[in-house]
Amino acid sequence: MLLPMLLACTGTPVDTGLPAACDTGLDVTWHSFGEGFVRTYCQACHSGSAPDRSGAPAGVDFDTPEQVRAQAARIRARVLDEETMPVGGGVSAEDVVLLDRYLECGL
Repeated sequence: MLLPMLLACTGTPVDTGLPAACDTGLDVTWHSFGEGFVRTYCQACHSGSAPDRSGAPAGVDFDTPEQVRAQAARIRARVLDEETMPVGGGVSAEDVVLLDRYLECGL
């Protein structure tokens, strides 16, 4: 990541435009985390091609990073705050931390 190199060279914090919590060097992106997370935990119900949506609302699909971005607040509420998604649970503690980071910094 470029930020640590900038800090090392200048000794002065650099404004990245991201929340301060995002400046830790942990890069959580669609390709490194988000895509795999939604494929594993969400797309069985929340995909345009899901054969049985199990009650998931039509149009609430997570097939692209843009669709996830549009539903980020809802995903945060359901998975992290209320812990009502995915149905049946099963999200590992590590994935909970990474999802929080992804929703905050990776979108």
